[in-house]
Amino acid sequence: AIRLDSRYAPAWAGLGMARITQADLGFVPTDAAIRKAREALARALLLEPDLPDAQIALGTIKLRFEWDWSAANALFQHALIKAPGNTRAIRMAGILAGTLGHFDEAVRLCQRAIEIDPLPAAPYEKLAMILHYAGRLDEARAAVTKAIEMDPKIDGAHEILSRISLSQSHPEQALQEAEQEPNPNLRLCALALAYDALGLRRKSDSSL
Repeated sequence: AIRLDSRYAPAWAGLGMARITQADLGFVPTDAAIRKAREALARALLLEPDLPDAQIALGTIKLRFEWDWSAANALFQHALIKAPGNTRAIRMAGILAGTLGHFDEAVRLCQRAIEIDPLPAAPYEKLAMILHYAGRLDEARAAVTKAIEMDPKIDGAHEILSRISLSQSHPEQALQEAEQEPNPNLRLCALALAYDALGLRRKSDSSL
């Protein structure tokens, strides 16, 4: 899209978000990916200063990589003023609320994003993660199971299921879920926790 029209701001925002996702999933070195993401987002905001998608992506950097909660919140809220029905903005605001321990607000926002657009699998996974942190384990399991039903190859869902199983004192089940995680980095994280819970310290350390 950028090759066709280098002044099309949403394409620069999309490129920035793609770079963030590469870093988030461990596909490329974090520093390089975030630097390239910032360059793309700066171009997007130069072309369209109030572009919600660019603000959301920049807020995602603040949230995931810089831990600057207030800056992330300001960017998400600004995006929501411009685009109140933007499900990514709503979902990221929910993840930020969950990060800060405001679980009722986090669940409400994630559920709102699903109500607006119930078709993508990822929002169910994010809801499950927050429900897990909130200690609402049965609800978390139902949400992440829904995500897997919608997209059996979704990254992170089996890792969340593994952690839920550990929280419910089912380490053998946690190991089975960990082994099914398609993302190699997340699979190793889940395996480390499951092996540790089973008393297999050497395997746990090896996975770490």
